Amino acid sequence: MRSELADDEDMRELIVEFVTGLPARTATMRNLASTNQVEALRAIAHQLKGAGGGYGYPLISQTAASLEHAILAQAPESVLLERLAALIGCCETAVTGLAPDPGEAAH
Repeated sequence: MRSELADDEDMRELIVEFVTGLPARTATMRNLASTNQVEALRAIAHQLKGAGGGYGYPLISQTAASLEHAILAQAPESVLLERLAALIGCCETAVTGLAPDPGEAAH
């Protein structure tokens, strides 16, 4: 999965930073779900709902919104959490080509 903003040179470094932090968020969300800390899980889902769209990942935003809604409705969230984790995994793979070339001069 590639960010819709990947071609924007001004966003590349921010996108890489965002995607680099996603595995930790995934691990935290899984831990929160396994320990039934649903309010903290909902808060992270809410953050990802906004951030996903802001960094050009509407599928992350939509899935995080669905996860947040499921938590608020007290519905089982595990399937949505795993779907969000899978989307995040796709971002990690796609971001490799976005990292700035260490040989390039900073602007």
